[in-house]
Amino acid sequence: MWRRPFLVLLYLAVVVVVTWMVEFSFWWDTGYTSYQLVHPLRNLSVAQIRAILEMRGIQYTTLLEKSEIIDLLHQSGSVQYGELLGRMHKSEVQAPVEITGKEEFQEQVYEEKESIWLVEIIPGEGRYAGHRLLDDRAWFALSPKLQPLNINTAILSCQYDRRFCARQGWSHPQLVLFLPSSEQREKGSNFQNSGSVSTRRNVVLASSVHLSATSVLTWLYDQMSSRIRKVADISTLEETWFNVTHVKEKKIPNIVYISELINPPLLIAAIGLRLSSRIKLSIFHVKKEEKEQ
Repeated sequence: MWRRPFLVLLYLAVVVVVTWMVEFSFWWDTGYTSYQLVHPLRNLSVAQIRAILEMRGIQYTTLLEKSEIIDLLHQSGSVQYGELLGRMHKSEVQAPVEITGKEEFQEQVYEEKESIWLVEIIPGEGRYAGHRLLDDRAWFALSPKLQPLNINTAILSCQYDRRFCARQGWSHPQLVLFLPSSEQREKGSNFQNSGSVSTRRNVVLASSVHLSATSVLTWLYDQMSSRIRKVADISTLEETWFNVTHVKEKKIPNIVYISELINPPLLIAAIGLRLSSRIKLSIFHVKKEEKEQ
C-alpha cells in the first residue's frame, strides 16, 4: 500500500532536485536565474526588445521611440532571463511545405486538427497561372516570425492537381488561413466524402499584386485576434468567467488573459485558436488607472 505513494514522492523529489541543479548551473554560468525579471530600460537594447515583442506576436511597426516600445513590452507582461535565453538559441528556420495535391493537403493540413496553417495558393491555369503573392524573399522574412507562434506555412501549386483546386474555388492567387474548428469532429469526416475543407475554418486574403511580410503579419494579427472573445466589464468577468458553478456546467476550462493590451498578442491568440475545442479563452482589457483595483 505504501510503496506507490513513496515512489511518487521520490519521483517528485528527484524532479525538484534536478530542476534546482539546472537552475544552479544556469546561475553559475550567467549570474542570474532563468525566472529572474529583467529591467528593459537598463538591461535590454531596442533590438532585444523588438525581438521579444516579435516572439510574443505583438505589432510594433508604428512605434519609433524606445520609451514607446518599452511601454508596449510592459503592457504585454514582465520579461524573464529565461525568455532571453530562449531567444538566443534560435532554431533552424523551416521553409514552407510544398504541397502538390489533395492527398498531401489532407495529410499535412486537414488531418492536423489542432494546428494553424497559412497556405499560399498558386493557380495552375487561367489568367493568373503560376502567379505568386509571396516570393522567396518574403517567405524568408515571414517564416522566422511565424515559427515561434507555431503557425505552419505551406505552398500549394495547383498545376499538379487542377481538379482539386477547382473544387475548392482556388482559381486566383490567394493566401488561406486554416484554423481549427471549435467543435470536435470525427477524423476524416466531410473532406473524404466531398473533397471539401469546410470542417476547418478558413480565411482568405486574395490579391493580384505581390504582398510584403509586414502586410501579411498585420492581416494575420487582425484575423486571429478578432476571433478571441473579449470580456466587456468586471461584472461579466466575475459572473461568467470566474463563476465556478458556470464553469462546471460548461465542462470546459475558462482561461482569461488579463492585460493592458486592447488585443491579445498573436502568441496568445494562436494558443486559444489551436485549443478552441478544449479551452475557452478570452481577453480582459485593464486600463492603467484600473490596474490596482
